[in-house]
Amino acid sequence: MWQAFWAGPAWKYTLLIGSLITCLAIWRHHTEAATIYTDYTDAAITNALPAIGAVAALILRWLEMPGLVSGIALGTGIILAIAYAVFATFRTNQGALSITLVIVAKLTLITVFYALIGMLIASLFSNSARRKGESQARAAARNSREKKQTMALITGLSVAYTAFTAWVCRRPEFTSLSECLEFDTAPA
Repeated sequence: MWQAFWAGPAWKYTLLIGSLITCLAIWRHHTEAATIYTDYTDAAITNALPAIGAVAALILRWLEMPGLVSGIALGTGIILAIAYAVFATFRTNQGALSITLVIVAKLTLITVFYALIGMLIASLFSNSARRKGESQARAAARNSREKKQTMALITGLSVAYTAFTAWVCRRPEFTSLSECLEFDTAPA
């Protein structure tokens, strides 16, 4: 099933629909009809949980734990991020439309960001072959240059995503974790 999804145009349609829903959610956020992120703490928790899961998985892999344990760590980080995104969205939004739009927007933004970063990081570990007529020294120099460009792209993308995330925060401040995790029915 997943192979058919990735092999065909379905992932492109999903990305397009997710992008359109995200644009609508951002518009509703700025007209104050919905809240994507309440504050920086909300955004940080939502965006950091998948990364924490990935780092934990890498550490477990480095410690030569079974692949299943690493997979569970990664999956736990992702599931916690989704659960927190849903929790925070229900906590700060009212109405099925706002809640649905914001959940889809959060998941689309985070998924696209981590997919791009993951692909860029993976490209750092692949050496492109020498091109026809290219000397070994030139190929090594080109590979080094391409890796530096990729690292700059990762940095730039991370900075841009962080700035964008700050832009869609309702309150430009950090709050305590206890305040961020408490459940109240009044929207912020």
